[in-house]
Formats: sequence, C-alpha cells, structure tokens
Amino acid sequence: MPLSAPEFQDQVWFPLGRRFIDFQPVPANPGGDGGVDGLSHGLTQGYCCYAPQRAHHHTSAELASAVIKKFRNDLRKLFEVKKKGKG
Repeated sequence: MPLSAPEFQDQVWFPLGRRFIDFQPVPANPGGDGGVDGLSHGLTQGYCCYAPQRAHHHTSAELASAVIKKFRNDLRKLFEVKKKGKG
C-alpha cells in the first residue's frame, strides 16, 4: 500500500535528521512551507520531497511531467521569497 503524503514526508525527514544534526523540518501547516520541506547546513540548504499519486497519472510520461511541474513551481516560490526578502 502506498504511503500518504504526510507519511512519505516523514520517511524523507527521518534519514535527513539522522544525517544532518541541524536538519530542520518545515511543516506545511499552518502557514505553508513555501516549497521547502526541510533545511540544513545553517538553514542554507533546502530539501523538497514530492510523492505524486501514481493512480492519477496513466503513463510514466504523465508522472514525470507532474513531478517536473511541481518542482518548477516550488523553485519559483523559493525565488519569489528570496526576491521579496531582499526588497
């Protein structure tokens, strides 16, 4: 049985937390995670994880396209946050 999105994220966070002593998960609730699911290295490295529902995509190409679209949107969010912060 496939993992739910929160279960998948927990499975990603666990090894990152063991690997990087300063790993900080970024929860999506209550205010959103801005496309970042975790940070490490003094908050200078970000991590994104995405577990698309395979049943929603009929072909491998559709699944790959969904993953690419998701990461593009997440990267766009990151650059927008940085741009707004600089001012």
